[in-house]
Amino acid sequence: MDVRYGISDAFTLDMTLIPDFGQVRSDNEVLNLSPFEVRFDENRQFFTEGTELFGKANLFYSRRVGGRPFYYGEVSSQLQEGEEIVENPRESQLYNATKISGRTAKGAGLGFFNAIAGNEYAVVRNAETGNERRIKTNPLTNYNVMVVDQNFNNNSYFSLINTNVWRSGDAYDANVTGTEFSFNDKNNRYGIRGNAAVSQKYFSNQTDLGHKYFLEVGKRSGHVLWEVGYNVESYDYDPNDLGFINNNNERTWRGVVEYNQYQPFGAWNRMGGGLFTRLSFLDKFTGAPELQVRDNLFTSYGINLWWWAQTTEYLRLNFWTYFQPVEAFDYFEPRVDGRFYRIPKFINSGFNFSTDSRKQLSLQFAVRYLASDQQGKYHLAINLEPSLRLSDKFSLRYIVDVETRQADEGYVTDFGPHDIIFGRRDVLNVLNLVVCNYAFNREMNLNFRLRHNWTRVRYDSFHHLASNGTLGPSEYDNNEDLNFNAFTIDAVYRWRFAPGSDMFIVWKNNIFGLQEHSDFNFWQNADQLLDNPMSNSLSVKVLYYLDYARLRA
Repeated sequence: MDVRYGISDAFTLDMTLIPDFGQVRSDNEVLNLSPFEVRFDENRQFFTEGTELFGKANLFYSRRVGGRPFYYGEVSSQLQEGEEIVENPRESQLYNATKISGRTAKGAGLGFFNAIAGNEYAVVRNAETGNERRIKTNPLTNYNVMVVDQNFNNNSYFSLINTNVWRSGDAYDANVTGTEFSFNDKNNRYGIRGNAAVSQKYFSNQTDLGHKYFLEVGKRSGHVLWEVGYNVESYDYDPNDLGFINNNNERTWRGVVEYNQYQPFGAWNRMGGGLFTRLSFLDKFTGAPELQVRDNLFTSYGINLWWWAQTTEYLRLNFWTYFQPVEAFDYFEPRVDGRFYRIPKFINSGFNFSTDSRKQLSLQFAVRYLASDQQGKYHLAINLEPSLRLSDKFSLRYIVDVETRQADEGYVTDFGPHDIIFGRRDVLNVLNLVVCNYAFNREMNLNFRLRHNWTRVRYDSFHHLASNGTLGPSEYDNNEDLNFNAFTIDAVYRWRFAPGSDMFIVWKNNIFGLQEHSDFNFWQNADQLLDNPMSNSLSVKVLYYLDYARLRA
């Protein structure tokens, strides 16, 4: 059941009970070779409407709510002899969720969110006896977010936000408190903005405390704009129980200057360009003392230059280049505290253009190329996006994206902190996406979305990561080649049969496959795509709007 209630002209209450998100659009699944979690978009309607306040300080990532069970990855380690996993749900069942949000006439914004996810279990079976048992993968969990935001003159504001996750049983609890602010002068010409947060993780015998802060000053209006900022994320800072951060343990200086001309001149409607630079350091060294072979914990330095323009024919052009003029040190790719991998100097450049999107046929094209100091290493990516609008009722968009990474280097496995194996690999990724929309009339429409992402990984050689971050010889020779497929279809028919009331008929088809080989080319892979595990679902959902005010009258 879903409930929406207007508490007042300013505040709205939204509630959902035992929600079913089976009709939500499929995620854009990818093969993740990096040390960082993939961030997926939020497609659940309850979490996308009326949530502007909850985004303050970037502490709330709604996909955590009802997301991956807390002990999901620990089921394999609890298997007894002869047992196999029969079922291990990837999402937790939400019991309910509630949010209240709004803003007063004096500019004070208030937001409250709470949700409860239930216990979740994996099912394992003994192959010989047939006996089954359940392993708990998620404890009863309560998620809570509270936000206070005050607007001031000159587009200024100040916000406070708190996120809290409570779990039953022995699992740890988490709390994050943060602030975000932006203040401008009366002409909105100069300003200062920033944020700060403290994260706490409560274990049975200890509490982990971390922090972050960011401060930036700059000129925000006129032809010439500039900003200078400093950011710190401590080693212990971890908001990921209800937020999202790729990596912590970083100190960063950044600066940007740009010039923009928004008034038409000659053949141009507008034009601009700028320079961005970034200098990063490790905030805290956590490895064994003998691993700290460098006195300076510098990690990277890069410079980005860009230029963009729009012609009087609404052709948009953009060129950019990012170059790393010195060797960088990656402390995250080795997956072991204190170890690092040296990244050679490189330059990464790209160009893209798009035609007038108001026309019946429009086109976007982009190309990107990375050249490295390492011999034989390069990345090349090409993107093409034609869009066709045949009428006011029918539109079609197609995206093809092809990327190849030659002599790419990355983590494979390790046998302890002093025996880390890297591989030199060739990676090919091909993405095809088709989106079609047809409106039968003002009340009925059909949306069709087909996406296929294919990734092939071929390892040429394996290497031992030395303590100075370079790669040396290794006798490791396991097969680590991969062939990954993610094929999804989402077809949604919507009929608005009464004011505020809708019926949805949704067909979803999913094919996912991951094999340890790289023998196929694109067409051979397409031929065997249907051999991978497939799931189909057809669902009908009816939402009927009851106007409580009219019923009461």
